[in-house]
Amino acid sequence: GTYTLAAGTPIYIGADRSGNNGHYFILRAYNNEQVIIDGSLQTAAFSNLVSIVNAGYIKLQGLTFANLSGITGYGVFMLGKSHHIELQNCTFNNMSWNTDLPEAKYPTGSDYMVPVRIHGDSSTALSNVVINNTTFNTIAPGVGDLVLISGNTSNITQTNSTLVNIYRQQARTEFYVSTTGNDTTGNGSKAKPWRTLSWALNVAGYDYSTVPATLLDSNLTIYLRGGRYYPVSTGYYIGDNRGANGKWTTIKNYGTENVVIDGSQLNTQYAFIFGISGAKYIRIDGLDIENLENDSTLHAGGYKDVRYGIIVTGAAKHIDIINNDIYNMHWSRDTNKIKNPTPTDVLSAISVLGSTNTPITHLNIENNTVHDITPGYAEAIAINGNVDTFSVIGNEVYDIANIGIVAAGNYKWVLTNNPGLLPENNQSRNGLIKDNEVYRCLSPIAISAGIYLDGSKNITVEGNNSYLNGVGISVGNEQDSSTGTGHLVKENTLYHNLGSGIYVGSNNFTSHVTNSVIKWNTIQNNYYIDSALYRRTQGRYGILDPANRWAEIVINRAENITFEENEITSLSNIMSAFVFGQSGLIFRYNEYYTASNDPCNVYFVRDTTNDGVADVFYNTFHMYAKKMNLDRTSTLGGVAYNSSGCGTSSLATPAKDGTIQVSTFPNPASDQLSVRIQQPATGMVQLSLFDLSGRLMLTQSKQVPAGAQLLGWNNLKQYQLLPGVYFLHVRTNGKKEVLKVLVR
Repeated sequence: GTYTLAAGTPIYIGADRSGNNGHYFILRAYNNEQVIIDGSLQTAAFSNLVSIVNAGYIKLQGLTFANLSGITGYGVFMLGKSHHIELQNCTFNNMSWNTDLPEAKYPTGSDYMVPVRIHGDSSTALSNVVINNTTFNTIAPGVGDLVLISGNTSNITQTNSTLVNIYRQQARTEFYVSTTGNDTTGNGSKAKPWRTLSWALNVAGYDYSTVPATLLDSNLTIYLRGGRYYPVSTGYYIGDNRGANGKWTTIKNYGTENVVIDGSQLNTQYAFIFGISGAKYIRIDGLDIENLENDSTLHAGGYKDVRYGIIVTGAAKHIDIINNDIYNMHWSRDTNKIKNPTPTDVLSAISVLGSTNTPITHLNIENNTVHDITPGYAEAIAINGNVDTFSVIGNEVYDIANIGIVAAGNYKWVLTNNPGLLPENNQSRNGLIKDNEVYRCLSPIAISAGIYLDGSKNITVEGNNSYLNGVGISVGNEQDSSTGTGHLVKENTLYHNLGSGIYVGSNNFTSHVTNSVIKWNTIQNNYYIDSALYRRTQGRYGILDPANRWAEIVINRAENITFEENEITSLSNIMSAFVFGQSGLIFRYNEYYTASNDPCNVYFVRDTTNDGVADVFYNTFHMYAKKMNLDRTSTLGGVAYNSSGCGTSSLATPAKDGTIQVSTFPNPASDQLSVRIQQPATGMVQLSLFDLSGRLMLTQSKQVPAGAQLLGWNNLKQYQLLPGVYFLHVRTNGKKEVLKVLVR
């Protein structure tokens, strides 16, 4: 049967119970019946089930000692000058210093449970102890052991032990933080969690027995229990001490519990929710990260406040940002301010900035949702500076008031803010942007791409869906005297963007995009009309009138670009625009489709003067392919190129210089634009007004006599012209003039 011991009342065997002259006192199970000595009522520290004190010739045989848990204590305790003690065929079962067995693996210095304790505290040795054929089952000894021997002892033998489910002491690798925890009394266990993540980041996984304290040589996980956490002051900082041992530190939600990291209480300039500086092997997983706003009252040194959801800097390595929901972050909540941000109005949801000459490497941003971000002049996800080898995979990025994802390089401000960084290292490179869903990324002031390569190097952009943005994908390079190069853009779907499907090339007169391949993409139905999204852009880009549609593909300053095996569908009959000059272009095996699907009714436009204004319009597919030596293996509307097809017999380029006299007034124009023309003979006058991207905005043709004549447009506002610079082309009698016009 089961013999349950009363609290504080062990079986006591003293000297008066000793055997005599080699004859043993034996306590044993009768006839192999099961006998359990049960300690379940013991609650005091240092309790035990059997005490053998100064006794001799004692034998315990065939007994089970069980159920001593949740305290420090002992099963069988031998003390003093005891001698000739035997434990034969006994079992020790369910003994643990902690009733939570998984937690019992992580004791502190006073947490132990010892099934057999032997301590000689007399000048006469405790001697001649035999422990034979013993089973230890479900034991958590803590800092103790199954058999613990100390003091003045001799001739102790242990044979034929069987061990089952032994919970040995381990370094704690799993830590817990809870909104109901306590940083002072907690130990980071599930039962006694800490209160703040800041405390956990400071102490979790450190071995304080060494000086200085060292990180344990194990991967660590900090579990956040469900609830809302508020980083304060600057935010949660993770420095270069983390990961120095090559082991991961993971910060994640526990189970399926919802964890919200709320940045609304940050009160320091340049604050972040998570700041990772030079750290290694850091993983942030499964969190809601929300509520961040720049503080306009903080402007130390004349600089505005800048905030970050997650920022990675220094020489960080092996950083995983995965499975998070990042949202509700705004450089300002002033609805008037956010319509017109300046270059110093900056907030970023995820910003990675390689700021030293040792690159950030092995960065992975995967399976996050990033949305409802007003970043000003920043982006939702930005990779910039000295970053080598990174991936941005499987994220959903939407409702961003600027660019969704950018891999950038050559920014001057990066060098200014990090004086030791060499210019040749100031370029993100060797990256993969794959399988992301990017939509409604719309700046209120300038055309914004869903995915942007801006001066970076060797980036693969693959399998993404980019739609309802300003541009689907832009492969560009904004910075002076620099090159973006080595990109592969493949298998993406770019559709229903407010502007073109894809831009390739630099808009800077001293820079280029080179040696890149655009292939296997589906580019379709861009210059999409959406009045609600048009209002988001404040009418600064996008269209409301189908007649204002422009090119699906825009090629700017670019060299050695291969554009092949893509499928391009235009909602208009305008397909491609080549502006600012290119060289080494290879266009082949593409399939083009237009509104008419007629190769004799399509526009490919070209800027032959490198001023950004289209001055040649190829109005048939065959004419374009023959003149530019591009796409001769491609089709339009299913029709292959024909060297003698429609339009190929009239390829003369109009004269660019003339003697006609042209003037405009008023200039700047507001509601009316008048054009005065002085020509020597009667002729057809054609007026064409282009914006800076080469898009035709207005056109007018009229037969006029010799002499001075007045043409133009009244009520410019009805044409929805945005304020800015335009180019007016005037052609008559084989002559051409180009004038700049300012519309306000």
